[in-house]
Amino acid sequence: MAIYHASFEIIKRSKEQSVVASSAYRSGKKLYDEREDKTHDYRRKKGVTYHEVMLCENAPERWKNEAKLWNEVEASEKSEKAQLAREANFALPKELDEKQQIELARDYVQRNFVDRGMCVQLDIHNPHGNQPHFHVMLTMRAVDENGKFLPKSRTEFVLDDQGNRIPIINPQTGKQKINKKKRGERQWRRVTVSTTN
Repeated sequence: MAIYHASFEIIKRSKEQSVVASSAYRSGKKLYDEREDKTHDYRRKKGVTYHEVMLCENAPERWKNEAKLWNEVEASEKSEKAQLAREANFALPKELDEKQQIELARDYVQRNFVDRGMCVQLDIHNPHGNQPHFHVMLTMRAVDENGKFLPKSRTEFVLDDQGNRIPIINPQTGKQKINKKKRGERQWRRVTVSTTN
């Protein structure tokens, strides 16, 4: 029986990582990184037995091409410390044949990631013939109905028990604070909500 293994990490610019380079490495392909103006060529990589890009609802068909998907992810992130993608690695049972391993990996990825709104690059590796495992690269932003990446977070009003917005009170005056920069707009309590879960 295969030994259980699972690992998770974030691909991020603060570690000088490129999501296009990561995709090329995992897929064993040659991909051009538009942001870095650099080609990443891993066609000599051995042991890649399966590769597929699986799309969530609303994702445009062009993202089936991993170079287009990951270059658009890179373009959507402006920060030099941006988190670009999630990456996970799972062992596969070596008792299963290659077709069964693909079916198992695809089913797991579909149920746990694609059906929850992520686009996924799935790569199955078996470099020595006895260590089958699969890598998944996951988008972090939700996709709107027009096939565009949404922000990673949004601001929402904090509501009281009756569903009304809660004002921010000036402790000196006891009245609701006013934003002088925005033509006297009244201020309400807000909270930032992540959209990357």
